[in-house]
Amino acid sequence: MRTPTRLLALPLVLGLACTAPTAEDRAGRGSLGVEGEGEDGGGGGAPVDCPGDLDGDGEVTVQDCVWEALCPAARAEMQDEDGDGDVTLADCRALLRGAAGVDGVDGRDGVDGAEGTDGTDGGDGAPGEDGRDGVDGTEGEDGRDGVDGTEGEDGEDGEDGEDGSQGPPGPPGPPGEDGEDGRDGGGDGGDGGGDLGPNGDVDGDGVVNANDNCVFTPNDGQTDQDLDGLGDDCDPDRDGDGFANADDCWADDPERFPGAGEDASCDGQDDDCDGELDEDFAPAECETGDVGICAAGQTACINGAEACIQLNDPVEEACGGGDDDCDGEVDEGLECGPPPCDRNPDWRQVECVTDQWVWSSDRNIAINIQAANDNHVLWTGCTHARGGADMDDGLCSLDGEGWVSTESYVMRNCGNSWFHLGGQHTGNCGGHDGDTVRLLALTNDDCWDYRGQDLP
Repeated sequence: MRTPTRLLALPLVLGLACTAPTAEDRAGRGSLGVEGEGEDGGGGGAPVDCPGDLDGDGEVTVQDCVWEALCPAARAEMQDEDGDGDVTLADCRALLRGAAGVDGVDGRDGVDGAEGTDGTDGGDGAPGEDGRDGVDGTEGEDGRDGVDGTEGEDGEDGEDGEDGSQGPPGPPGPPGEDGEDGRDGGGDGGDGGGDLGPNGDVDGDGVVNANDNCVFTPNDGQTDQDLDGLGDDCDPDRDGDGFANADDCWADDPERFPGAGEDASCDGQDDDCDGELDEDFAPAECETGDVGICAAGQTACINGAEACIQLNDPVEEACGGGDDDCDGEVDEGLECGPPPCDRNPDWRQVECVTDQWVWSSDRNIAINIQAANDNHVLWTGCTHARGGADMDDGLCSLDGEGWVSTESYVMRNCGNSWFHLGGQHTGNCGGHDGDTVRLLALTNDDCWDYRGQDLP
């Protein structure tokens, strides 16, 4: 705001520069300085006597007397003090009023509005591509040879030859030879049809062909684990996983086959048929059952069984808030200060970020973050600040770094001593009594022993 170059005392009566109206004038005239005739009055008062056209309207009127009384200079020499785009008597009054007072303390944040309604569901995605064709099955077994037909019957004997004619009488000759036997009948019959046909039983397993799921392979149990209509004893892929029995190290388990995925089960089996056992087992943190640094362990898969392997061996005890020698005692026999935050059970790491504020609980000694940290009066947590449940529970800091006390507290005496450290706001506290807060330490070495102290 521009400082005025001169100020005139405001006269109580404008007569210092203008002629004051009389009773007669008031009865028979209009505004001061303009002649008029009333119904009962006489002539007008004295003419306007002002120092000139101060308000720049092109004529000298009583308004110029008012301008001289209120304003430090003519209108042409003044500036627009109130920023309305024009120089008026309001700008003169603004100069006389003096500088504005300091702003008051900000009011409390308003209550959060209700959550908006859920958006509509997105449209369906495009259809996925067709899966690959399954592996062709191996060829079925050759059918068995048909049963041999029965042999044909022997043919009938041929007829005896005729007797020779009687010779002349003579000495009796030797007896004549018998004639040759006739040829046999038709040869052996060909192979018959066996037990073919729907009511036959080609493989002889007691199940007729029409009901047999392995017609040429005996299987009286008729098992078919993949329910594909082909019995297990003649199915080239018994478990239906797409891998032939000869290539599948788990021919009867459809969940385990070559390339089935990670072998992470720690069961001592080669679940993916790659020749290795449990090679994809993922170690995880575990507790050994010991104490101190010896309690930390990591799981391992050993011979198909999961085990917890101790990570740390006991060492000589040292200050730091831990049980280094695994005897169940902490820093025994040593004179130690508070341990660093990461080894102090009274402190835990910050878990989230807030853009709102943290606190000093004593604004008389600390009104910035570093001073509050150094004097052990730095806090976080605020029911009214954005950050969700973690912020309400006092687990956030402005940068997501630092440590908070495992104990939480309820703020009291907010208006007397607490101070916002922004974030979104810096200034005195108001209206936060009852909020959940925790002590805040900026670095791993800033944690301190707050137990048993009278905290706000």
